[in-house]
Amino acid sequence: MNETNSDNPNVPIDCNVHYNTASCLLAIALQVEPDQIDLDTAIGHSERWDSLAHMRLVLALEEHMGKPLEPVQMLGIESISNVIEILSHADKG
Repeated sequence: MNETNSDNPNVPIDCNVHYNTASCLLAIALQVEPDQIDLDTAIGHSERWDSLAHMRLVLALEEHMGKPLEPVQMLGIESISNVIEILSHADKG
């Protein structure tokens, strides 16, 4: 069982940094406040996540990581979990 973070008990400690970054990047892309982003934030669950918001998210991720995303990564982003995964892989090299 994963240990959880006291600030957000639904988020395992090992992905807390990535969750915080992902939620901020998603908030920017969706043009909402960060507290409106949670683990259920996904394409099908947010009216604001349209094609333009998706491109804003891709650009925000690329700017944050300092390198372009692969096309398969761009197309695979459907939820905050996918954003966390991309950030996690970027840290590993």
